Amino acid sequence: MRRALLICTLLTSLGAGAQHSQDLSISWGGIGFRGDVGPTWTLPTQGSALTLGYRYQGHPHYALRIVAEQGEFTASDINSGRNDREARGITVRTQTQSAWVLGEVTFLPVRIPSFRFQHTPYLFSGLGMTAYNPQGQYQEVWMDLRPLATEGQGLSGSGTTVYGSRALSVPLGLGWRAHLGPWLMAQAEVQWTWVSSDYLDDVSGNYADTE
Repeated sequence: MRRALLICTLLTSLGAGAQHSQDLSISWGGIGFRGDVGPTWTLPTQGSALTLGYRYQGHPHYALRIVAEQGEFTASDINSGRNDREARGITVRTQTQSAWVLGEVTFLPVRIPSFRFQHTPYLFSGLGMTAYNPQGQYQEVWMDLRPLATEGQGLSGSGTTVYGSRALSVPLGLGWRAHLGPWLMAQAEVQWTWVSSDYLDDVSGNYADTE
C-alpha cells in the first residue's frame, strides 16, 4: 500500500508584479495519514505542516509554483478502530520534508496589484520528493526506526533491503484564493499527496523472525 497524506492549509500571500504576477506564501495546516498504522482513514488531525511557496502567474488561468514543506504526524493503532491494529498497539511519529514543482489552473483571473476584491477556486498538481524519518517510542524516548530493521531489512535471508530516506511524491489539491488588498491574498487548500514508499510508518510486511 502506498502512503497518502491529507494536508489542509491556510495561507497568506504577498504579491508583486502586474500583468505577470508573483507571490510568496507561508502556510500552516493539519496532516492526516493513511497507512498500515492507525485508522484506515482520518481527517487531518494527526500532525501539522509548515509550508513556504513561490508562485508565478504569466497567464490569467495558469501558474507555476515551487513549494517546500516541513511536516510531522503521529499514527497510533490505539485510535484505529480496528481490533487487529489495536491488539498490535504500534505508535509511530514521522517527520517529513518535501519539495515540489506544481502547476496550477485558476478558474477566474486574479490580477496583482489590484484595489478591487477578487477571488477564484483553483486546482493544482505536480511532482517532487519527500524525505521521511519514522520514529518509535521506547521508555518515553523517540528513536529512529530505520536503523533497527524491524522487518529484517538488509538481514541475511530476509529477502528485503533497507528502505531509503526519500521517495517520489505526487501532490494533488484544490483551493480558494481571495484578494484582501493591493498586495495581500488569503488562500485555503486541501491537498492529497501520494508517496511512493511503503515505509512512512516503518510498517510494510511482517516483523523479523530470527527463529
